[in-house]
Parts: sequence; C-alpha cells; structure tokens
Amino acid sequence: MTAFRWGIWGTGDVARKFALGLGAVEGASLAWTLSRDQSRADAFAQRIGAPVGFSSLEDAAATGADAVYIATPAHAHADNAVAALEAGIPVLVEKPFASSFADAQRIVDAARERKVFAMEAMWTRFQPNVIEAAKLIASGAIGTPRLLRGEVCIATKPGGSLYDPNGGGALRQRGIYPLSLAAHFLGFPDKSSAIIRRGQSGADEETGVQLRHPGGAISQIRASLTTTAPNSLEILGDKGSLRFEGRIWRPSALHLKQYKARGEGGSPGKLADLRETGLGQSAQRILMPLMDRKGRRRISAASRSNGYGYQAEEVMARIVAGDLESPRMPLSESLALTELMDRLLDERDAS
Repeated sequence: MTAFRWGIWGTGDVARKFALGLGAVEGASLAWTLSRDQSRADAFAQRIGAPVGFSSLEDAAATGADAVYIATPAHAHADNAVAALEAGIPVLVEKPFASSFADAQRIVDAARERKVFAMEAMWTRFQPNVIEAAKLIASGAIGTPRLLRGEVCIATKPGGSLYDPNGGGALRQRGIYPLSLAAHFLGFPDKSSAIIRRGQSGADEETGVQLRHPGGAISQIRASLTTTAPNSLEILGDKGSLRFEGRIWRPSALHLKQYKARGEGGSPGKLADLRETGLGQSAQRILMPLMDRKGRRRISAASRSNGYGYQAEEVMARIVAGDLESPRMPLSESLALTELMDRLLDERDAS
C-alpha cells in the first residue's frame, strides 16, 4: 500500500495509544498532531514521533493527511469532526461518536453531504477475537442466543471529561462497549430500560441496562465510574455459551462451551452419576472440574501490538477502495447507538 498519512487531533492517553498502534500497521505514517495549545501539540508530536504539531486545523490540513483520528473529549467530537470533514479530511472519531444524537447527526450529515469517509472508532469491533466470536455465533456454535451479560466498571478519580455530563458518564464512556457488542452480536435492540445513579456533577456514575433484541434475546449491561469489575462478556445460547477471556474491549481468547439441554441424549454419564452418590466435598472438587471441561474449547486469534491498529487498517482499506463508510461499523449504527444512549439516560427512574 502507498504510504497513508494520519493526523491525530488530541493529545491525551487514547491519542497516544492510537499512535502506538499505528506502528504495527503497514503503510501507515504520522503526519501531524493537532491541539488548541501549540506547546502541547509540539510536545505530543515529539513524544509519538510525528513530524510537526499544529494549533490550527487550517495549517494542518495545508500539509496534507489521508485521515485524521479525532481523540478530543466527547463534547468536542462533533465540532472537530465536522471541521475536518468540511476541509475534505476523512475522520475516525473516538467513541462515543458524539455527546448527543443531534451532534452525531451533524457528523453524519457533514460526511454524507461532502462525500467524505467517516467512522466511529469502536476499536473492539475490529479485534480478531471479536470477529471470531461473531462468526461462531452466526454458525450456530451456541445455538440460538438467549442472554448476553457484559460490564465495564472501572473506578476512576472524580473530575475530568469522564465525569462531564456533556459526553461523559458511565454509559457513554464505559457502557458503550457492551452496548455496541450486544447490538453487533444479537441485532439492534427493540426494547430497552435503564436504572441510573447520578453523581454530584450530574453525570451517571452507575448504570444498569436491559435490552431485548430481535428474536427475543436479552442483554444485561453494567457500567460504572466508581467501582471495578472483571469487565467480562458472555453470550448464552440454548446449545452452549461463549465467554471472552480478558477485558471486554480487547479479549485475549474465547471460551466456547457446548452442551445439550437437560433431558436430551439419555443418560447423563458416569461422572454425573458419581457426583450424585454423595461422595463428599473432596470428590466434588475433583469431579466438577472434569465435568466442566467436557464440551469446552479455548479459541484464540493472535493480536498485533496494542490492538488499536485494526480500526486504522479498516479506515485505510475503505478509503483506498473509495468507500464512504465501513460495513463493520456503519454510520447508521453509530447514530442508532447514540440515540439509544440518549433515551436510556432520559429514563424516568434516573436520579
């Protein structure tokens, strides 16, 4: 591939991670960094190995870039993305796509009117193990999906953009991961409800969500800014289950468990017979792990670098092909997810 030049708008931690991820992407290079503060732009450019930093989009655009990664706070995404699109620069917009449905619509309208590529940077969608999970579910490996349970709960020091009710909060900043995956695996929900606890800033600090998907599958999602959980995801079907190993945003492997419903297939087998003979807790400790391994497989798709490069590869491939959107993370779904979060955060029982 001909060298593909990236700009990065923003100088925070996620911008740094994206820059590191680009190091594993063939043909990708850093063109510039952009910040409102010239000294921060210069310091960040030096830190990540970009040739130059700018405090003006006009100046940055004049040097050229094939795409820009928008890594500013969520409340600034719409203004920044629209400005880049109007300058003719394709955008990869960090999640959440925008702080409201109205702002998300502004980005989509600008992209479509200008005929310039745009995509939400939902990097989890492009992880090899997430792609493999979608294939397994579609193949019927767990039968018909019935339940999905996912959580992103990370205790975070109060203050900053995470606690800003305009684009921050547990649901937009944390819950977007399981919310997006639930829609990806099970179809976009047709019914939803939420229970929310808001903090002093007005942002939701704990949020619990229930969703119903086409076909009747149910998702249960938890998100928190004040507590820490294993941050796992599991999909349960009528013929098996699929569990992420590692964090939900970048799983290191998948655990597939296949089984028959009780009453199928005749005798439950010798191990089950032994378990029921009352051999005591010592025997239980030996037998239960043996039974649990039956029908279980660990599946792992290799992942490169820190995982941020996969979404960059998608953007590059689509732009080179002349596409204006990604079928794996289309603008219509980013709009729908943003509207869903708006609706959930307006639930009457929020307090």
